Amino acid sequence: MEAFLAPLPIRALIGVGPKAESRLVAAGLTTIGALAARPPDELVTLFGRAHGRYLHEASHGIDDSTLAAERVAKSISAEHTFAVDTTDRRELWRQLRAQAEEVAARLRDEGLLAGEVAIKLRYANWETFTRQMRLGAPTDEEQRLAVSAASLMRRHWDRERAVRLIGLRAGRLTDGTTPLQLLLPF
Repeated sequence: MEAFLAPLPIRALIGVGPKAESRLVAAGLTTIGALAARPPDELVTLFGRAHGRYLHEASHGIDDSTLAAERVAKSISAEHTFAVDTTDRRELWRQLRAQAEEVAARLRDEGLLAGEVAIKLRYANWETFTRQMRLGAPTDEEQRLAVSAASLMRRHWDRERAVRLIGLRAGRLTDGTTPLQLLLPF
């Protein structure tokens, strides 16, 4: 880690902005390697206890802060590639049901509801397309996901073409506490 960091400019460290950079350059420190070579006490004198210790540890590649996702998932999906391309409706339905079960379980594990279902089909010639539909109300129920995906399949699958890959995606995720605009039946 230190060999990778050493030649990088000090500004590459998180927490080194323009002000800290100018102070480090004034102290003769222009690379992370030069910063790492300085004793921690010197950095504490220059930058204070907390920031000085941070600079010393960061220049050595040490960071024990916890990782957190920076963004919330926008969808949850499952896919299956067939060993042999298929036009078998029963096999496609089995896969959609299995994917709906997997996606629904993941939705429940994360405390989410899906407001949209999508399918992904890849034909034998690698042509790939997706189709989606909004749900009347958000759900984490596998049966509703599977039936909605099957409805999309019936409308959009060219039954003369063999399928190489099938996928199911749940989108428009919500945690169930956000007010919703429900769709009215036509």
